[in-house]
This record gives sequence, structure tokens and C-alpha cells, in this order.
Amino acid sequence: MDQGWATIIAAIAAGAIGVMGAFVGIFVGRRQTTDQAAVEHQQWLRGQRQEAYLQLLEAFDAAVPQLEGLVRRWDDAAVRAEQQGLANDFEEIMEDRANEAVSGLVKPIERAQFLGPEPVEAAAHDLLTWMDHMVDQFREQARSGMGPNWDWSSYRLLLARGKMLRGEFALAAKTELRTPPKPGG
Repeated sequence: MDQGWATIIAAIAAGAIGVMGAFVGIFVGRRQTTDQAAVEHQQWLRGQRQEAYLQLLEAFDAAVPQLEGLVRRWDDAAVRAEQQGLANDFEEIMEDRANEAVSGLVKPIERAQFLGPEPVEAAAHDLLTWMDHMVDQFREQARSGMGPNWDWSSYRLLLARGKMLRGEFALAAKTELRTPPKPGG
């Protein structure tokens, strides 16, 4: 083999290595761009989740004093309903007031469920169920017609359960938000 062939073979080998290097560069560059986009999306989603989770906790913290106010003013509301000839509507009136007290929770719960992930979604669902039970509790209390010595023991247990569920939601949210975004996942 003479020197001409050696030069041609070396040029072909160099060209092939150059083309392979270009393909590797393109692949690595695309992968880096894809990973960067994934991390940016995860960071955006994390921000959305943080905002939604805080809104839910704030809505819960606003609903509890409203429910407590309904309990404190219960006797006055019963007397007023009777004086206004609305004693037969007292159950519906108090159910409406309880619904109004917790209505600010609905959208934040739905948003937290939508943004997930599953442990947070489940904890938000538990709060939604609690909210429904709380409204049922007020309706049942109004239905009982027990007069000035209302029994609030079931309400107190349900309120304690709600505060516990709030803590479980906060823990699930904190666990999710403390997990940093990473490429590919």
C-alpha cells in the first residue's frame, strides 16, 4: 500500500469520526435542552402547587372562625327565626349559613386536587369530605329542635377531625414542595 491510500483511509476515518462527533453533539445538546425544559416545567408546577396549597390552608383557617361564630350565635339565630315566623325554615337557614362559612374552601380544594400529586390530592379530598360532614352536622343540629341546650359534642369532635386533616394536608404539601425538581423526572 502506498502513501496515497494511507492518506485516503486517514481522511475517510477522520470524516467518519467527525460525523459521529456531530451526531453525539446534537444528541447531547438536545438531551440537555429537554432536561432543562423538564426542570423549568417542574419548577413552574411547584410554584403553582405552593400557591394552591397555601390558598387551601388560608381558606380552611378562615372557615373555622366562621363556623365557630355560627355556634356562638346559634341561640340568637333560633330565637330570631322563631320571632320572624321562620322556625320551620331554621334547618335550611342554618344549612345555608354553614355552606356559606365553608364555601371558600371549594375552589382551593379543587385546585389542590387538580395539581396533585396523589398524596396531596387524597388529603384535599379528605378535607372536602370533612366540609360536607360539617354542613351535615349543622343541618342535623338545626333539625334536632332541642331548644336552648344544644348538644355540640359531635360538632366539637368533627372540628377536631378537621384540624387534624388540615395538619395531614399541610404535611403532604410540605413533603411534595420539599422535593426539588430534577431532570428526567
